[in-house]
Amino acid sequence: MGFLSSLKRLFFATESVAKSTVNKGVELAKEKGQELAQEGKEALQHLDEKTSGFRESVAQKAEEWKDKAEDIAEKVGDLAENAGDKIAEAGHKVWEKAEDLAEKAGDIAEKTGDKIAETSQQVWNKAEDLVEKVSHTATETTDSTSENIHTTATESTLFN
Repeated sequence: MGFLSSLKRLFFATESVAKSTVNKGVELAKEKGQELAQEGKEALQHLDEKTSGFRESVAQKAEEWKDKAEDIAEKVGDLAENAGDKIAEAGHKVWEKAEDLAEKAGDIAEKTGDKIAETSQQVWNKAEDLVEKVSHTATETTDSTSENIHTTATESTLFN
C-alpha cells in the first residue's frame, strides 16, 4: 500500500505542476496579447493625432487660398467696374479663374481629407487583424503547451 500511496502522490504532484505551468502559460499569452493590442491602439491613436493636424493644416491652407483668391477677384472686379468695357471683361475672366482656383483648392482639400480617412481606416483594420492574429497565436500556443504537458504527464505515468 505504501508504494501505491507514494505513486498517487507523485502523479498528483506531476498533474499539479502541469496545471500550474499551463495556467502560467495562458496568463503570459493573455498578457502579451493585451500588451500588443494596447500598443496597436496607441500607435493608431498616435497616427490619428498626427494626420488630424495635417488634415487641419491642408484645410486651413485651402481656406486661406480661397480667401485670397476671393479678395483678389473682388478687387479686380471693383477696378473693372470703374475702368470700362475692356477692363470689365478682363476682370470677369479673372473672377472666373479665381473661382475655379478656389473650387480646385476645396476639391484638393476634400480629396486629401478622404485619403487620410481611408488610410486611417486601413491602419485600423491592420491593427485589428494583428490583434486577432496575436490572440489566435496565443490560443494555439496555450493549446499546444497544454497538449505537450498532458502527453508528458501521460508518458511519465506509463514509465513509472
